[in-house]
Amino acid sequence: MQKLLIIFGILIIFVGLLWPFISRLPLGKLPFDISLKLGNTQVYLPIGTCGGYHRLWSHNAYDAHWSLRLWYALWGAMALQNSIFSWSSGHRVHHRYCDDVDRDPYSAKRGLWFSHMGWMLRKYESGKVDFSNIKNLQKDPIAVWQHDNYLAIAM
Repeated sequence: MQKLLIIFGILIIFVGLLWPFISRLPLGKLPFDISLKLGNTQVYLPIGTCGGYHRLWSHNAYDAHWSLRLWYALWGAMALQNSIFSWSSGHRVHHRYCDDVDRDPYSAKRGLWFSHMGWMLRKYESGKVDFSNIKNLQKDPIAVWQHDNYLAIAM
């Protein structure tokens, strides 16, 4: 199921990148609400990942109101980046072991393909899920709710 979500996410990204070209093809007009939704996803999905998963939850860079945390949790899940727990835990491990090729879950020293996609497509020892480094997130009710309901939110 996780591989299917990854493939679906990759397809969404490619459609998003090609959207300016696809929308100019003489295929007839798409309904306004579909094109508006596609445009919104291009803006909100990266914000949910960068502002929420990365800066807020992985690095604790700032405190956020519950409504903003909820907004980030929803858009982060819809970006198909896995749950806040999984993403933040993996990112914290990545920073802790960025100089250790064998322990970094997505080491750039293993190559461009591995660091961006390859680490998701096979099971590696460095990619074992261990939530012991996110005890603070396990106390956040929004992060817990999003982790428990990730698939329903992502779909």
